[in-house]
Amino acid sequence: MSPWAFIVRVSDRGGRDRRGDHLGPAFLHPQEFFAMAISLLVKGRGDANRVTMEGVSFRTTNAFNIGSVGVALILIALYATWW
Repeated sequence: MSPWAFIVRVSDRGGRDRRGDHLGPAFLHPQEFFAMAISLLVKGRGDANRVTMEGVSFRTTNAFNIGSVGVALILIALYATWW
């Protein structure tokens, strides 16, 4: 069973008509096949479009870190209140 079929079945909660459950996985399998086939058949460009990451810093400031924790706490409070 593909992961998509599991997602379709888990997300289907309630009294809906379940006759169309097979449509999601049946639609996604050909897409997955063609995506893999194209990625194997098309020759890569190599390093032509590679982005170099030398000298790039991903450090964040303390204010940003504290703000992100604050936003997360606010979201947790909102979900806990109205879930």
